[in-house]
Amino acid sequence: MQAIRYHGRWEEWLEFFLEGVIEVADGATETTRRIVAMIERDRAKLQTLGRAAASALSLLEYAIRHVLLRAPVAANALGVTEPTIYNAIRNLTEAGILREITGRTWGRVHIYDDYLMILNEGTEVEPSKGSRRPPRDPRAVVTLGRVPPTRPDALRHPRQIPTTGPFPA
Repeated sequence: MQAIRYHGRWEEWLEFFLEGVIEVADGATETTRRIVAMIERDRAKLQTLGRAAASALSLLEYAIRHVLLRAPVAANALGVTEPTIYNAIRNLTEAGILREITGRTWGRVHIYDDYLMILNEGTEVEPSKGSRRPPRDPRAVVTLGRVPPTRPDALRHPRQIPTTGPFPA
């Protein structure tokens, strides 16, 4: 920036800036291509379900827009019964598309796992140099703007989504 101020070298700065814009645009384009290919692959998996394909595909479209879903909310949004949604969730889970993240039998939450993993790429935080803690598995806890909880009973905030146990100490 000093070169611009003292010598008027705008071209160098502009070239640097535009190279950054191109790099970000290329990354976004590649991510979009991967997401589209993943969605098409998942749609193709569900086409083989016969009569159950329609509700499964409908739930997949819902999962594309919401990534995180609960059966009663999805049933209401799609205008179908909860048993229909539970069957569709089972089909998507068996196909490896959805993954249940709470480990409970009631109030279960499912995520579109591969989609979320693609969206989270590049957001991992490296441990500081003096840190003694080993790097955490990125699937351990998905947080959406919050610090991971330290105890299982701390998972009261709806924006904190446990993905696997055990919880970090």
